[in-house]
Amino acid sequence: MGIFSDVLLVSDYDDTMTEPGGLPGKDGKIAKMTTVPQANLDAIRAFEEEGGLFTIASGRTQIYYDNVIRKTIIPSAPLILANGSHIYDPVKDQDILVRPLPDSVVALAKDAIARFPEVALQAQRKDNMCILHCAEKDKEYYLNLPYHVLGDADSYPQPWVKLHFSGPHEHIAQLMEYLQAHYHEYEYAESVPTVCEMQSLGVTKGDAARWLAKRLGRKILVCVGDAPNDLPMLEEADYAFVTESGFDVMREMGFFRAAEARKGAVADVIRQMRTLLKKQSRNR
Repeated sequence: MGIFSDVLLVSDYDDTMTEPGGLPGKDGKIAKMTTVPQANLDAIRAFEEEGGLFTIASGRTQIYYDNVIRKTIIPSAPLILANGSHIYDPVKDQDILVRPLPDSVVALAKDAIARFPEVALQAQRKDNMCILHCAEKDKEYYLNLPYHVLGDADSYPQPWVKLHFSGPHEHIAQLMEYLQAHYHEYEYAESVPTVCEMQSLGVTKGDAARWLAKRLGRKILVCVGDAPNDLPMLEEADYAFVTESGFDVMREMGFFRAAEARKGAVADVIRQMRTLLKKQSRNR
């Protein structure tokens, strides 16, 4: 048995496992894609050889994993996708757990579109994403993104695993305040100031990570992230790390610190955990 044989390590993907660069700008749009530092990939391989299980917890959906992330890494544990709404085994190509939004989400989507026309709204399934609403000037941008279709709340087939709102921060803040006051059966996360993500109530990266750790028989849950939508899994973890390049509000919460994302944050977490576990073993 290796030193990590009791450990499930769960990492956020964008701007934690990857180099910075994929964050939305002031308009909520992504300017460029990012890459995973080789240091992370090498450290994960060594971690798994020493008995550890690794996976990614992301707001991304399965279609993004299949077409983008899979080219770089196939984790040794099932993926946590759509902020915990979907747990998927990429090795067996098998759903482990799916917790979609309730049917009432259609009414919420229509209400949000009517009240906040400045905010773009995507409904996300496992296999594609539908632009339910955006400004006319932005339609070309969204339709040129892979895996996106244009539709409306009534015609886009359910089940949806997540809603994704994007726009200027002041509008996103107003939207979240309104939705939280009027729709209580949902979970809201401001992943960045220009984005609000929404799942069913109780569905978070945190409860999904702990559920998965128990299913896999792992006693130690280690999580690393950088943004507010990572907070539930950091609070759930036995060992929680925030990247040095993470949001100020996250770095001020007293979690362990990991290196900046561009320097290999996941590799640094593995290095620190090796030291911590060896020290604990000596002290027994």
